[in-house]
Amino acid sequence: MSIRNYSPEDYDQVVRLFQVLPELFTQRAVENIRRDLKDLESGDYRNVMGCLVFCRQEKILSALIYRQDYTGDRVFELKWLAVKKENWYEGIGYHLMRHVENLLEEKARLIILYTSNTPIWVGTKDFFRKLGYQEVAIVPDFWDDGDDRAIFWKRVKPISE
Repeated sequence: MSIRNYSPEDYDQVVRLFQVLPELFTQRAVENIRRDLKDLESGDYRNVMGCLVFCRQEKILSALIYRQDYTGDRVFELKWLAVKKENWYEGIGYHLMRHVENLLEEKARLIILYTSNTPIWVGTKDFFRKLGYQEVAIVPDFWDDGDDRAIFWKRVKPISE
């Protein structure tokens, strides 16, 4: 098992991780992920800063895409996270999340992430809470009518005096 940075050769495998979970990732989401990966490949870091992949025997089992949110001071957003369904509950998402947190430890003050507030995302929200993220806001009807955006937050650096 290994965690490494995304490379352009990973594109199809990473996109497929999200495509095969249509109950979680809409076609619009998959198109945004495609755009983020192409931006990353071209060096356009406005919407994406990096992508980590979790591999076992050369197969990508999980991917996490993140960026710096320049509207805040040292705020980073974890944009997209997927784990192959047959590998859920193996700790892969946990290891990938901890890896990106360690990677951003010196750069970030805060890490934020967004998810849906619909019942299918309850397990995901519980997962983020177990990692120390706090749900701090709900934006009604953000993703679509009846599909609210839940905002999670975690402080990486202590408050400066």
